[in-house]
Amino acid sequence: MAVSGAQPPYLSPVTVNGSFFVQYSHRVPFHLVDNISVSGAVQLSYISFQPPGVRTANQAPFTQTIIHTVQTTPGQMFPNPAIPPPVYQNPSYPMPFFTSIPGGLYPSKSIVISGIVLPGAQRFCIDLRSGNDIAFHLNPRFNENAVVRNTQINNRWGTEERSLPGKMPFIQGQYFLVWIMCEGYCFKVSVDGQHQFDYYHRVNNLTAINHLQVTGDVQLTHVQT
Repeated sequence: MAVSGAQPPYLSPVTVNGSFFVQYSHRVPFHLVDNISVSGAVQLSYISFQPPGVRTANQAPFTQTIIHTVQTTPGQMFPNPAIPPPVYQNPSYPMPFFTSIPGGLYPSKSIVISGIVLPGAQRFCIDLRSGNDIAFHLNPRFNENAVVRNTQINNRWGTEERSLPGKMPFIQGQYFLVWIMCEGYCFKVSVDGQHQFDYYHRVNNLTAINHLQVTGDVQLTHVQT
């Protein structure tokens, strides 16, 4: 039975991979919550905190804290749990952006890139390079409403791939997060927590894929190689 004058419980909605999961009623005053901890068999890439109030579509997260502590059971998804991945914490990345991938790629190695697509952007590129070749070319094109994938070997492009399970996952003026997971036979690519496609390797010497390049109409906020 409802008590006269009683306040309804405050709820925190929880989403997982961009989809609503559950609402959890506060058990302590939320203004007293000032710490976060994560433990278990996971590897964190980043944690972001938003300022009070409503965030507009083209506003980036207020702060970004990079967590280096990794607790992973040996032999599981991440093969080197004692070695944190290199993270570039400078919020202003020079463009075009070019950096090495220490040790090259291998199965279960992941690349994480986040940023903001510039308003009025035409296109940008995320390239995983092997010497002068581009092993994986990820090229969102807003003027074509497409995300083109390809490989360039000896200055020759292969056959383009464009199919997606849904609509264009990148939006002009909005924040994005790209997660590229290297598997033995392909790259698995997700955008904002949603799997988009698999790209089967055309350069099979994975360890030789040891550089990342980002060009085009974006501002980067976080890079993990």
